[in-house]
Order: sequence, then C-alpha cells, then structure tokens
Amino acid sequence: MNTSLDTEGVFEVCPDAAALLDVDEGRIVAANSRCATLCGRSRERLEGTSPRSLAPADWTPRASIEALVSRARNERVTFDWRVERPDESTVTLRCSMHAVPDEDGQLLVTARKHATDNRTAAHAVRTDGELQELLDGMNDAIMVVDTDGNFVDANRVASERLGYTRAELLSMGPADIAPPDQASRVRERIQKIEASETLVFESVQVTADGEEIPVEINARQITYGDEPAILSVARDISRRKERTRRLQTFERAVEQAGHAVYITDTDGTIEYVNPAFERVTGYDAGEVLGETPAILSTGDRDDSYYERLWETILDGDVWDEQIENERADGERYYAEQTIAPIVNDGEVVNFVAIQQDITERKQRAQQLERYQQLIDNIPVGVYRNTPGLAGEFEEVNPAMLDMFGADSEAALLDTHVAELYRTPSQRELLTRKLEREGHIVEEKLRLETLDGEPFWAAVTAIRHEVDGGVYYDGIIQDITERREQARKLRLREQRFRRLFEGHNAAMLLIDPDTGTIERANDAAVEFYGYDRETLTAMRIQEINQLDDEEIAHRREAADDGEKNRFIFPHELADGEIRQVEVDSSPVHTGEQRVLFSIIHDVTERERNRERLERQNEQLEVLNRVVRHDIRNDMTVVLSHAELLADHVDEDGTEYLQSITEHGKHAVELTKTVRELMETMLDDGAIESQVLTLSDVLVAEVEDADAGHDAAEFILEGTVPDVRVSGNEMLSSVFRNILTNAVQHSDVTDTEVTISTEERSDSVVVSVADNGPGIPDGQKEEIFGKGERGMDSPGTGLGLYLVYTFVERYGGEVWVTDNEPRGAVFHIELPKVSA
Repeated sequence: MNTSLDTEGVFEVCPDAAALLDVDEGRIVAANSRCATLCGRSRERLEGTSPRSLAPADWTPRASIEALVSRARNERVTFDWRVERPDESTVTLRCSMHAVPDEDGQLLVTARKHATDNRTAAHAVRTDGELQELLDGMNDAIMVVDTDGNFVDANRVASERLGYTRAELLSMGPADIAPPDQASRVRERIQKIEASETLVFESVQVTADGEEIPVEINARQITYGDEPAILSVARDISRRKERTRRLQTFERAVEQAGHAVYITDTDGTIEYVNPAFERVTGYDAGEVLGETPAILSTGDRDDSYYERLWETILDGDVWDEQIENERADGERYYAEQTIAPIVNDGEVVNFVAIQQDITERKQRAQQLERYQQLIDNIPVGVYRNTPGLAGEFEEVNPAMLDMFGADSEAALLDTHVAELYRTPSQRELLTRKLEREGHIVEEKLRLETLDGEPFWAAVTAIRHEVDGGVYYDGIIQDITERREQARKLRLREQRFRRLFEGHNAAMLLIDPDTGTIERANDAAVEFYGYDRETLTAMRIQEINQLDDEEIAHRREAADDGEKNRFIFPHELADGEIRQVEVDSSPVHTGEQRVLFSIIHDVTERERNRERLERQNEQLEVLNRVVRHDIRNDMTVVLSHAELLADHVDEDGTEYLQSITEHGKHAVELTKTVRELMETMLDDGAIESQVLTLSDVLVAEVEDADAGHDAAEFILEGTVPDVRVSGNEMLSSVFRNILTNAVQHSDVTDTEVTISTEERSDSVVVSVADNGPGIPDGQKEEIFGKGERGMDSPGTGLGLYLVYTFVERYGGEVWVTDNEPRGAVFHIELPKVSA
C-alpha cells in the first residue's frame, strides 16, 4: 500500500467502508475489509482502481468523481455512488469524502449501503404496519439500527427532531448524526449491545441544521425482519442538561463566592457550608455540619431576638441584619447577613444564609466616626473649600462657626471664602501658592468674622483632586492671643536684656547641659577680670573650683528647680579665689533654655560667718568648763554647809542659812546659763513638739514646792487638758518664773499662786507672788526686750530666757501688778490640735 497512514489500524476499527483516494491520480491507495466486502473485491484488487471503474458502465453519477475530489479538498462532501460487483450485482453506497489532516494529496472516503438498497427496502417492507403506527405515536425518537450500523427504521419524532425526512434517515446511520468526535464510538456501542443485549448511555445527536441535541439512549437487541437489529430509544435531555448545567453553575458560584454561605433544614441544623464560610468563621465544614448557627453566637442576643428571626423566615420572608458573630478562635467579627427560605411547592424546605464579613468596613466606619468626633470637638477650625476668589466652603466643623461668629453651618457655607479675608488679595496669593506647591503650613493671615471683627489666624492646607474637582482641605487656628503673648514676650525679653546688661550685679547665662557661658553682662566681665569674648568662650567648670561632677549635679538641681541658691568658690582671671553666692534659675531666651545666674561676692560675709562659728565653738567650750567648775565647787560648798549645821550656834545659823541659799542659787544659775547658751548658739529654729500643758506645769510646781521650804506654792483650780507647741525648754520657762518669785521675795512667808485661763486659740498661765512687785518703768525692760543679749538691762538671765523661748513658741509673756502687793507674770501659749 502506497500510504503513510496505518491503514491496518485505522480502517479495521472504522465501522463503515473506508478507502483512501489519491487526489492527483484519483485512484484508491488503501481500503478496509468493510469496503472490500461491499465492493465484492479483495483489498488488493481495490488498490489502484478508480471509483469510476467500479461503477456500472450504464450509470451516470450526479457529479463526476473529479468534481467531487476538487470539492473535498476544502470541505466534507456527501454523495451517492453505485458499485458493480464481479457477480454483476450492484449496491448503492452513501459516501462521505474529506481531506485527510496532515496527509497532503489524500482523501478519506467512508461509505455504507444506501437506504434504497434492495436489502434495506426488503426490511422496510417486512416492517409491521401496526408497529410503525405505535412508534410514531411515541414522544421519544425511535430508530432501528442493523448490525452494520445503518438505520433501517425511524419514527416520526426522530424525523422531526433531526430535521431529516424518513427516507433520508434510512440512508444514514448513528454515525451520520453523531458529532465527529463521537462517530467512532458507534461500532463500539453496537458491539456492547450485541454482547449484553441492552445499553443505556448519554450521547449527542446532530440535526440537519447542525444543532447538537443531548440525548439519553436506551438501546436493546431485537429481531427486525428476521434479522438481528438494535432498537434505539433516544430521549431529548436538553432541559435536564440545562437544569444540571445551571445547578452546577450555581454550585460553582456558591463554592467560589467570597461571601460565607450556609444552608440549614427547617429545624436550623446546618447541612451545607461553602469554602468562604470556613475562611470567615475558622470552622471546618466537618465541625459545623449537624450543628446549628448558634455555634457562631456571641451569647449577647436574648430569646426575643431568635423568636422574631424564626417567625420571619418561617413565614417565608427574608431576614436582613448586621450581626456580630464569634469565630472558632473566639475572635469577634461583624457581618451583613441575609437569611432566606427555600420554598418548594409553597412549602419551606430549607433556609439559606449569606454572610458578608464587614469587620474591616465596620472598623473603618468606627475609625471614621472617631475622626469625625475628633474633628467636631477639636478646638481648631477644620474645613474644605473650593479654590479661587469665588471659592466656597464645602465642609466646616463647629470650631469654624465659633471662630467666624456664624449662627449656623449654612451661614458659613453660603459665604465666599474671600469675604473672610481682611485683604481679599491675600486669598488670591494663597491660592497661587497652594496651586504651585500643593500645601501651605501655618501661613499667617489677617481674617475677620462675619461681623467684621478682625483676628489673626494660622492656616495649614493641602490641595486635593477628587473626582476631577480641586479642593483645599485645611485647619485654621486663631493666633490672636498667641501673637499678643509673643509681643509681650518680646517686650519682656527686651526688658530682661536691658536689666541684664545694665545691672551692677554680675550676671551669666549658662547652658544647663554643657556649662558653657552663653552671655555675660558688664558687671560679670569686670568682676571676673576677663574680656567678654574670653569669658563667653569658657565653661563655668573652668571658674568654679568644685569638681566637675559636683558642679554638674548642682547645675542639674538648678535646672530642675530643686535648689536655686549656692555658695561656690570662683577663680578670677588673676588667680584669686572668691566665695560667691549664686542665685540660678532656668529661663527661656527665644528658643533657648539657659540658667540665669546672679553672682554676689560674699567672701567677707563667709569669713565673718566662719569667724562666728569658731567663736561660738569656743564660747560653748567655755560654757561647759565654767558650768562644770562652778557646779563642782558649789556642790562642795553646799556639802560642807550641811556638815556645819551641827557645829554652828544660834548666832551663826542665820549666816549658814544664807550660805546655803546663795549656793543653791549659784547652782540654779548654771542651769540657766546652760539653757541660755543653747538658745544663743542655735539658729533660732525650734524643733516643735506637741506637749500637754498640765503634765509640764504640774510637775514644775511640785518640784518648786519641794525645793523651797520657806515658800508656799498654790495651784488654783484644774489645769485645762490642752496641748501647746513647745519643747523640753518649756519646763525651764515655768521653773525660772517660779524660782524668780521666791528669789526676789522680801517677806518671810512667801506665797506663790498659779492659775490658768483657757481661751479660744490659746491658754494663759499666771504666776502671782506677794513680793515687792515691779515698778511700771521696769515692766518692759525686765525681760531685756530690744536687747536680747547678755548686756540687757533686765534683772536676771532667767527672765531673758523665758521671753526668748515663749516668743519662739509663738506666744507672749508680760507682767502686771498683784493686789495688795507683788507681781503677776503672765505666759500665753498657742493651743494646737492633738
């Protein structure tokens, strides 16, 4: 065989007669067994012959073989051809011819016996008329196929559906009404039917107009005209296929949808969820199938909510809502949910719910709401307007209404922006700058309210293009007060500069971080002995003689405001060390923060202080020595006086008693001197304590009564239970007053009466004696008022000590006359709460 095709494989599988025709020579180059059988010749005899030589000599075809070959080069050609067999019998063949792909110069011819063939006609003649009437009355296409794959009968529906006449159909076979890709399967299916007697399958039938109709074929083996045949019942399943296609499309749409979809039965049990449901909720389908939508509930909704929901959907209505649900991991999300009933024959059979996750949108909306609240409550004007002199406001916040004195938003929106400029030309300049640069920052403008009240404003704005339109979005701050404050600040700085430069005290401005001297006035230049350029190039560490760490520590304390006054040793340009008192406080000069330091030369004061401290130390030593020696000597004197009592006669008793009294007075004097020295050597400050007056006063009265046999002490009434401010020296105050009354008495039966008077804020202790009294001219001087020292003209150290302590307690002491004779000392002390 002169062909490149695998004829053995291709032709033998083909259910029809098949041959390959050479285009140029018009001769058969290959043929299959079926072709050889129909032609009554062997395959070898057929090869090399032309179709025309096989036809009867007296038969004329409708078209020459040459014309048919020419057409078949470009299209499939169907035609009838008659073959005369060697036994002189003839057979009419229904042929189809077309070019073989990828095989230049070859045509494929397939053929089967024509429906008008004698054998087929005989079959038709033998068909029972009643059976034909029955077949024509059926709604399905019914065709009878012989074992060669030719239609031998067909009903009316088959003819009408396929668009062929019955005669045309009987000249065809299943392969002729099958799509090209399915024609090869006809023989395979015939063989299956012959093997199993029945076969049900889906296929496609092509009408005369080329329309493809999906069909379900129920085929079974029958005897037709005493010959084996196949009865094929083809049911049009176009609607079923379309319904299936739509269902599959819907299923794909649901499966691929971005929204979560789930379907429940009428009891609310979940029967289906799509992949988006799994993504949105975090649950796998296996976890929720068989559960109810309550698995998504946050637990925040009450029973009445579910009652309304079920009532709505069971009535066949749609439930729309915005809902908050909970994912599998416990995270909450927001969704827009629609629940609709699925109704079949008027009955609700299922529910479908669609959820769109709007968490991000909800969060953005909440964020926008917060921004809007911020804009509505921010104390600066926020606006959007259109450009140019004719520009108008599109949006304004409440602060804008307040700033421009507008009664309503509409009043401001109806006003041209340029009308709010004190100088309208500024609006044009601002527009040009915004168009050129795209933004402005804190542009200072002179604006005015709707009532014409001028004010200064700082405007920050950005140029935006939205939907083809140009807008200016910005903020306005009323800086009228700020400008006024800035003006006042400039004036203060000018005054400070004049004060700084012209003051006769040395002044420095020091960087708190580095210690660099930023500025120095003339007095500082003169005091330190450096020229100004040199001084302001130095750091304070180069002048201050303390170590750098201590200087930094104190500079930090001054900068924080913890301490502002210091004593430092400063070295002058000539090397002299001077003690200076520095008052240092942080101030702002323009944008810079510095330490403003005022320097006073206190070298002499410090020397005097040191000298006084040395003198006080020496005086304290002398006080201890004197008190120690006097007390020791007087202790010896009093001891010997007691020993002499048994050896002195009556004439000497008076003198011995005088020695004893004066000795005791000397001892008491040393106590007073000690207390006086402690008072003189302290800083004048008292460590205050809260004392109960009765405890201190009663104890001192009892001690005085026990220590003075010749005097009687009378405590009138009850000492009030009040608390006063004092310390351990309060006892000394009362002791000195009581002792003074006895020591200055001029009668043998000395009587001292103590009384108290409680007032609203104080208590007064009065000590009355029957001594000689005190002249009016000495009542002020007796306490040494105005002198407060050892040279006071007072009558004793004890009363000076009394006055000093009572004054430091915040009280007063004074003396009045007693009746009929004597003096009354009054001590008033402030009360304190417990």
